[in-house]
Amino acid sequence: MSVLNATLVKQDVVSVHENYFELFVRKYGEVHGYVSMVVCIFGAISNILNVIVLTRRHMITPTNCILTALAIRDFLTTLTYLVYAVYYFVYTQNRLNGNHSQGWNYFIVLKIIFTSTCHNMAMWFTVFRYILVCHHGIGNRLCSLQRAILTIAIIVIANIFVSIPDIFLYRVVKQTDIGYNFSGYRFIESHLVEKHSFYKSFNSGSTVSL
Repeated sequence: MSVLNATLVKQDVVSVHENYFELFVRKYGEVHGYVSMVVCIFGAISNILNVIVLTRRHMITPTNCILTALAIRDFLTTLTYLVYAVYYFVYTQNRLNGNHSQGWNYFIVLKIIFTSTCHNMAMWFTVFRYILVCHHGIGNRLCSLQRAILTIAIIVIANIFVSIPDIFLYRVVKQTDIGYNFSGYRFIESHLVEKHSFYKSFNSGSTVSL
């Protein structure tokens, strides 16, 4: 009997915690768009200032080239999310039936691919910077200014090239064509992903529902 009571009490505690969490998610969801706008605007301005400072003639070093590339990457990422947050969380208020346009859905698909590409670039920029800062012997020989610029160019081009297949993971369709009774568009898995379950592993972690 005591075991049963303890189980019931534990379930009640878990239920209360879930209720508080659901309440927090719902309440925060109401202001998330505005919070995101503030954070993105602050981040964009900060990264612009970083680029201005780091590109001054006496500040141009291999390390600062990497930091400049990271600042540009962060600026572009925050800028794309700012557009997304303003439209999706403020303008349409996260409505499924927000009558999203075809162009908007293509923007979301490109945003997903662009964000993933930027994260990969940031990772490789960080690896290069780690070698330069933490291994002075190797870094001073390998990480010259010219090689830093060349490495940045290679990382950017390689990540863009690797991300090209992601375009074929999605397709934009009319909502009425997939069973909804309101107009507008949304993006779903492409025919390629539907036919080949292997590709779902690339698609599972990056879908944003509209």
